[in-house]
Amino acid sequence: MMGSATGELAAALTDATMSEQLTKSKKRRERRKRKLLEQKQKLLPIDDTESQFDVEQKPFPFLDLPYDIRLMIYKLLFVRPICIVPAVNFYRHRPEDCWIKYSVYRYQWEGHRQELPQWSDEGLPSRDGSPRSVSVEWCSSPTEKQRDIIAKGATNLPSTKVQSDIRGIITHRIEQQDTGSMVIRNSQIYHLPGFFGIKMLRTCKLLRKEGAEILYGDNTFSFDAGVHYAYELGEGYTNHIPGLPVLDGRAPAKKEVAEDIKRSYNTSLLKSIKLSGVFKNWTCSSWAMPGLETILPIYTCVLANACRSLCKVYLDGDVMDRQWDHYHDIDPDLTDHEILHEIVGDFVEGLPQLENLHIGWSGAVHGRYGVMWDDSKGLYEKEKWGYTLEWSEMVQNRPEVASTLEGEQDN
Repeated sequence: MMGSATGELAAALTDATMSEQLTKSKKRRERRKRKLLEQKQKLLPIDDTESQFDVEQKPFPFLDLPYDIRLMIYKLLFVRPICIVPAVNFYRHRPEDCWIKYSVYRYQWEGHRQELPQWSDEGLPSRDGSPRSVSVEWCSSPTEKQRDIIAKGATNLPSTKVQSDIRGIITHRIEQQDTGSMVIRNSQIYHLPGFFGIKMLRTCKLLRKEGAEILYGDNTFSFDAGVHYAYELGEGYTNHIPGLPVLDGRAPAKKEVAEDIKRSYNTSLLKSIKLSGVFKNWTCSSWAMPGLETILPIYTCVLANACRSLCKVYLDGDVMDRQWDHYHDIDPDLTDHEILHEIVGDFVEGLPQLENLHIGWSGAVHGRYGVMWDDSKGLYEKEKWGYTLEWSEMVQNRPEVASTLEGEQDN
C-alpha cells in the first residue's frame, strides 16, 4: 500500500509541475501579444490610436454629406453623355463543349446594339468603372471650308480637335447622296465607363429616391420605333397596345389606356428621351416594319400617360424613297414635308407637358458633352424636314403662351 500511495503522489506532483509550466507558457504568449499591440499603437498617430478596429467596422455616413456633395456623386455614377437604350442582353462563354449564359446586361449604348447570342462583351458597357471606347456618328452639310477642300479635288477631310477628357477628335467622311447632294458623315469616339454603383440604390428609400431621380431624369433614353413587324399590330394584339385604334376603328378610352399601362415602374421619372426610326417602310405587307407614321401615335399615348415628368424629346427618323403607311391613301398629292408636319403636329398636341422638341440632330444631348451643332447641320436638317422644324419653336414658346392665357383669365 505504501508503494501505491508513493506512486500516486509522484504522478500528482508531475501533473502539477506540467500544468504550472503550461500556465507560465500561456502567460508569456499573452504578454508578447500585449507588447506587440502596444508597439503597433505607438507607431500610429495619437488621434488614430483610440480604436483602429472600430473605425474599420463603422459604415461610411453617406447621408450625413451635404446634398450638393451627394448630387455630385450620383452624377458621377449614374449620368452618361450618350443616349441609353433599355435592353436585356447577354454574351455567352464556352468553357467546354456547351454554351452557357455568362453575363446579363439591362442596357446598351445607342448605335451599338448587340444581337443574341454575343460571344464577348465587345461594344457593351463596362461594369467596373473602367472607360471603354464608344463611337457616335451623325450627318451634316459641308461647311464653307469643307466645300473649298472638296472643290480642290480632295477625298479626305481634316479631323476636328476637341478639348475634352472623354471625347476624341471628330473625323469627317464625304458621302454622295442619290439626289446628288453632298453629305458629311461625322464620327467621334467617347471614352465612357458603364454604370456602376447601382446596388447603392437598394440600401435605403432616400438613396433610391435621390439616385433614381438622377439616373432616370438626367440621362436621355433612346427608343427605336422601327423594330416591330406589322403583323404584331394585328387583331390579336390590338386591344393590348395603348394608342392603337381598336377593332372598330375608334380610339381607346382613358380607362382602357389606364388598364394597359398598369405598371409604369420608373417611367414617371423620365425627363428626356429620344425616339428614332423610319417614317416610310418598303412595303405594306404584314412582315414589313411599320413606319413612325403608325408607331408614333402609340408612343404619344404611352408617354402622355406614363411619363408625366417628360419635358424633352429628341425625334429623328429617315425619310427615304418608300411609301407611307396610310397618308398616301388619304391624299396622294401631299408632299413629304406636309405629311411630316401633320405627323409631328399630332405628336406635339398629344404631349402637353413637352417643353423642348429637338427634331433630327438639333442640339446637344447633354450640353457641352453633346454633338457639335453648326450652320451646316442646320442646312441639312432644313432640307430633310422642311417647315416641320417649326414645331420645335412652337413647343418652346408654348409655356409663354399658356402663362399669358392664364394671366388674361385671372384679370
